[in-house]
Amino acid sequence: MGNTTYDVIIVGAGPAGCMTAILLSDVFNVLIIERQKLPRSKSCSGILIEKSVKLIREYVGEIPEYVQCIPRKTTGLSVTTSSDTFDFSDNGLNIIRAEFDYWLTKEAQKKEAEVIEEANISGIRRGKNITVEVYQGQDVRELETKLLIACDGINGCSRRLLGVVKQKKVITYQKFYKGTIDMDATKFYAYTSPEFSKYDAWINSKDGMLVIGVIAEKKTEAQHYHEKFIEFLIKTKNLRISREVDEEIWFLPLVVPEPDLVFNNDNIFFAGEAAGLLNPFGEGISLALSSAIALAGSCKMHKHKLSQYDSIADGYKNLMSKELAYMKRQWDFLMRFAPEFQHNIKNLRGI
Repeated sequence: MGNTTYDVIIVGAGPAGCMTAILLSDVFNVLIIERQKLPRSKSCSGILIEKSVKLIREYVGEIPEYVQCIPRKTTGLSVTTSSDTFDFSDNGLNIIRAEFDYWLTKEAQKKEAEVIEEANISGIRRGKNITVEVYQGQDVRELETKLLIACDGINGCSRRLLGVVKQKKVITYQKFYKGTIDMDATKFYAYTSPEFSKYDAWINSKDGMLVIGVIAEKKTEAQHYHEKFIEFLIKTKNLRISREVDEEIWFLPLVVPEPDLVFNNDNIFFAGEAAGLLNPFGEGISLALSSAIALAGSCKMHKHKLSQYDSIADGYKNLMSKELAYMKRQWDFLMRFAPEFQHNIKNLRGI
């Protein structure tokens, strides 16, 4: 860490944080703080929907082949409800999430954003500027910034340190298998039956492996659902497992039709999952990117007056209005064709 004062400090080197840094670094002095060593893994479907691919190509460039996996191209989402199966076409890309995020980080560095990794934030103090206490190994420093942008998701420290509305967490539990199944490897399959998951269950393919996952509130509960889902796939889709390769457990915000969205708290702003932005089936990369683009756009519109937090926030929300309206339409549509999904959400919320 060379500097101690920045125009913008971004917490989190995921798609939201990196895209924000890429777009702001030509105007502001930007620092990204990442608590893990890069490249770092995150449990994720690793599918870039068509919208995400277009945004990255427009604002960053072509996505390199080395961050992609087999099958490279994806063709959409298949949702099986209690009554029927619905297919939604989408021309996306299959990626290795750790390599994809690391590539975005390096693109931010090319734009002269500074990046520090394996660094944790232990305190945030407000004043004329924001003071961020950061420790990295044995080194503890205080950094100042005009704007702090939290892009560290549900597992980050920003919301906790700031006392912002706590998001309810659910467990995502997925396993990687070598095996075969009677399904299209280019599709992502979701099942909304409460028999298999507290939210939804899924299966997709990556580099010759089958990724099978469920959502629950506790690990033991998730394991039970997972076993039931495996039994179902063996009976109905001719699943044949030769060996288990890996297991991933992660946390996801409970995705609900009317989430507690937090776009800013004075001169501290939130983007992506940290803001509460996720699509109905937990797809968050497209919203991470679009919120980063909207926030960066509003910051640039006020580049000579970063102290006008309310104006930046208003601009940010205005640029996100179409995105939020689209999210609502997705939820309305989903609730019509999968009423059991609403039942799942009510159970998780304790209603």
